[in-house]
Amino acid sequence: MDYRLLNRLKSPAYKGLTATLTEEQEKKEGERIESVHAKTGGSQTGLGMLSSFLFGLIGALIFFLLYFVYTYFSSYETTDDAFIAGHIIRISPKVAGHVVGYYIDDNMDVKKGQLLIEIDPRDYQSRVALAQANRDLAETEWKRMKEILRSSAVSQLQVDAAWAIKLSTEAYLRLNELQLGYTRIYAPEDGRITMRTVEKGQYVEVGQTLFDIVPPELWVVANYKETQITYMRPGQPVTIRIDAYPHRRYKGHIDSIQRGSGAQFSLLPPENATGNYVKVVQRVPVKILFDEPLNKEEIVGPGFSVVPTVEVRKFRLDVFWSLALLLIGFGAGLLVGLIRKLKKKEQ
Repeated sequence: MDYRLLNRLKSPAYKGLTATLTEEQEKKEGERIESVHAKTGGSQTGLGMLSSFLFGLIGALIFFLLYFVYTYFSSYETTDDAFIAGHIIRISPKVAGHVVGYYIDDNMDVKKGQLLIEIDPRDYQSRVALAQANRDLAETEWKRMKEILRSSAVSQLQVDAAWAIKLSTEAYLRLNELQLGYTRIYAPEDGRITMRTVEKGQYVEVGQTLFDIVPPELWVVANYKETQITYMRPGQPVTIRIDAYPHRRYKGHIDSIQRGSGAQFSLLPPENATGNYVKVVQRVPVKILFDEPLNKEEIVGPGFSVVPTVEVRKFRLDVFWSLALLLIGFGAGLLVGLIRKLKKKEQ
């Protein structure tokens, strides 16, 4: 064993040198730790700023999206309590008789002035002939009385009576001619035959409904809740979806709004002054017209279910996209600036 080396290590000088080296190492290690801590802390600070920015941007986007949804849906009012309406013309004869001419069929399209039904005219032709004979006789008698009046063989009163008889026979002739014309029934409007109940050879009475004609002019009656018509006005645009053709959309506009709820004009209006009262939201009929005629190939008529959507406020989609792009651009610019700032700190 080397006692000299052992004594040197135990000497005070060597111990002082060792202590000095240890202090320098600790100092360097502390500086290194502080440097690492500074870098790590800066990075964590940058990540915190980036996270805060992203959370803020996401919150702004969510708020903007909710505002868009609210604005969009508050700009439209829709209902499924709506139906197609139209004119329904009841065709009935003005004279009675047997049907001898039958020129219609179920669901047949007809034109205005087209002959549809012919009633046996022979009885009415006989009445016209009789009325013509009476008219001719009365006219002859009146002329004879006028000639005799010159010789004072008859009085002026008798001549006036003959004139009155002549006028009455002429009126009776015109009446019978009208009834003869009523034996031929023509289409009053363009339309389609529906609900036919007459057959050839059938005896029909005056006023009996033979069939209906539905003209092509149709509109929509939508029963909106009274809380939905606050901002509705005539002329506002409407998008119409017919249940029979769900993939098509039809354009229309509000024509008028009924002044009063539908229940008020029903057969038995509600009497709220008696019994227990329960508040019920009333429905108000709104008349909607189509902007363009419907396609003739599409089978649409009164009673069809529709879903109209009224644009009660003008929704500016271009403004929405402009604001969205502005927000995205502003957020992207802030994000790029923040990233550059973090890179400079790291360097």
